[in-house]
Amino acid sequence: MEPHTHPNAAELNYVIEGKVRFTVYSPNKDIETSEIGKGQVFFVPAGYFHYLENSDDVNSGTVASFFGNENPEFIGLVGGLSSYSDEVLGAVFNTDQKFFSNLPRLVKNVLIASGTD
Repeated sequence: MEPHTHPNAAELNYVIEGKVRFTVYSPNKDIETSEIGKGQVFFVPAGYFHYLENSDDVNSGTVASFFGNENPEFIGLVGGLSSYSDEVLGAVFNTDQKFFSNLPRLVKNVLIASGTD
């Protein structure tokens, strides 16, 4: 899952199957990366950028996520960067704008969850 944040909701995640690695970036620039398995939980405060990745080369990890708001906002890094032109990104990151032409561009962020309308 791409790095993202939920500005209006904390997130509690429960590993149903497999193993996952999660990384959380705090506003004070601390980075926490941990690997957890079936039956374990991790918490992400509202507004913290974070992402999950499968840490098992054979089996996929399954996670249930619970939010502190019934309508959590989702701001993904790729979706956010896609809203700026290559010229602006080049200037902001002091990098040749051609670098950004290879980034995936999304029309909108996608949140996939069962049981939603």
